[in-house]
Amino acid sequence: MGFASVVLNSSYAELCKRELESMDVHVCCTMVYPLGVMTTATKVFEAHECGKIDCDEIDIVMHVGKFLDEDYDYVIDDLKQTVDAFNGKRSYNFFVNL
Repeated sequence: MGFASVVLNSSYAELCKRELESMDVHVCCTMVYPLGVMTTATKVFEAHECGKIDCDEIDIVMHVGKFLDEDYDYVIDDLKQTVDAFNGKRSYNFFVNL
């Protein structure tokens, strides 16, 4: 019995990657909880750092305020820039929880 992924803040990602190195478990870093209201530049920086640490996944919250304001172009651009900063070579899926 096992699990697919460990979800944690990025400050613990390197330790987790080392400890789980011999196991088939992904490391996923959470970002911008709970409302996603950081600037895009801040999200891009953190996503880039997660990529450098070699995290397998990021779990990011869209900018809830902009979504509620119906500023969908902002929300999409914000998420796209963040995902691209993580690592453009990775495949990714989007899950939207409302």
